[in-house]
Amino acid sequence: MNRTGRLDQGCGRTRFASEIAAEKAVQRGAAGTPEECEQGGLLHWHLKVPATDTGPGRKTRLLVLKRDGRACVCCGVSVIGRPYSLQHRKRRSQGGGNSPSNLITVLGLGGELCHGRIDSRVSPRDEAMGYSVRSLDDPALIPVMLFSPHGSGMTVWLSDDGRYLYEEPGGRAA
Repeated sequence: MNRTGRLDQGCGRTRFASEIAAEKAVQRGAAGTPEECEQGGLLHWHLKVPATDTGPGRKTRLLVLKRDGRACVCCGVSVIGRPYSLQHRKRRSQGGGNSPSNLITVLGLGGELCHGRIDSRVSPRDEAMGYSVRSLDDPALIPVMLFSPHGSGMTVWLSDDGRYLYEEPGGRAA
């Protein structure tokens, strides 16, 4: 044990000899909450840090990428070898989840390219095209306009099983 109450080996997290040492680490600005742990028959405390990635899991990511042909739904440009992201049509802060009907493949990360434009909500056209969805709407019921690099487009609905639907859920044709 060193002077701060830390043990130098452990379970992959910063280990502390006591709860008091773990709480002091948090008071000094360390991320996480003290948690009791027993590994190898020894009782110790560590800081449990919450997961920061709340995005879709690997299976969902692959499903959406395959559905969208590994291309940006806004412009049709391939995302292979380019920075891209899966855009939440209905923001997570507004109750949007990680279901395939709420995700589209777009070029750019953060504030750049198609992702940045959609995320900034500066263009009302993005909502009209279904790239962004209002907080009270169900993304599965809002169609998306898909574009190819040549400019042609078609309207589809996104299903949670990773398919394009060419008829509005409920039976009406596009």
